[in-house]
Amino acid sequence: MDAEIGSHPSNRDQNEAEIVDDLPNLDKCAGPSSFMNDEDIERNMHAKLGSIIAEPCYKTDSSDKSSLNCTSGNHHKLDTPYSSWQSHIVYLGVAHSHAFRAQMRPSCKMEGSIRAIDDRDRFLNPEEKQRVTSSKNPANTILLIASNILGKAHRSKKIDTYSMIHVQKIIDAMCEIQTACERIHNTPLPLAYSLLVHRTTVLYVILLPFAIVQSQGWWTPVFTAFVAYTFFGLEQLAREIQEPMKDRPMCLALSAMCRTIEIDALEALGEETPPFLKATRNVLM
Repeated sequence: MDAEIGSHPSNRDQNEAEIVDDLPNLDKCAGPSSFMNDEDIERNMHAKLGSIIAEPCYKTDSSDKSSLNCTSGNHHKLDTPYSSWQSHIVYLGVAHSHAFRAQMRPSCKMEGSIRAIDDRDRFLNPEEKQRVTSSKNPANTILLIASNILGKAHRSKKIDTYSMIHVQKIIDAMCEIQTACERIHNTPLPLAYSLLVHRTTVLYVILLPFAIVQSQGWWTPVFTAFVAYTFFGLEQLAREIQEPMKDRPMCLALSAMCRTIEIDALEALGEETPPFLKATRNVLM
């Protein structure tokens, strides 16, 4: 199949056009913007965000951090220039994890002092930081920026169409995961259900001694206490499960998860990595 496509350029162009036509509508994740011309991209970005993301600068020589290569007239000087557009997208992926942690758990602090927003901003350049800060959904805005960079790389012939589609699918998957977590976070258990479970548990524990007193005698309080502990414990467990992203000891360790993502990403780029988070008093946040 590859040989046939390689020997017939017209067939390859036709196949790529068919793939483009079959792509789903990905409004939330900005979609593969590389299939639009410059005027369409500018019009679309102005409509959605109000302005255009400036072309980032990348290092042309890894040994010289002052050497920047900006293809646009907007020379955007970074404190630490990205080595390539690939590393830029990886950085945005780490920033997305911290940004989404901040949205799900605003009060969450890593190692007790560093906020999730601070971790997010470490992986954004000044312009991206300003853009994300002013956004109502910072995590989704970061995915939009990553998709835009991927589209620019494709238009510059730095990545082929099939590889671009594969990377875009990964960004789309991150968007879908974010949507699922938002549904869990914003859809609590109905009050009527919680109230019914609580009242039923209380009523059962009150009536239980009268049902077993003749057969258990003086052991009735012991059995009643054991049953009450079990049922009230299950009720409290249900309340914890319906809010898994709260800043409580029994909830998800979002800080540790984001730190693991950060370490894996930096290792892939060959950069220095921070240590894993450790549990404090048997609690890993």
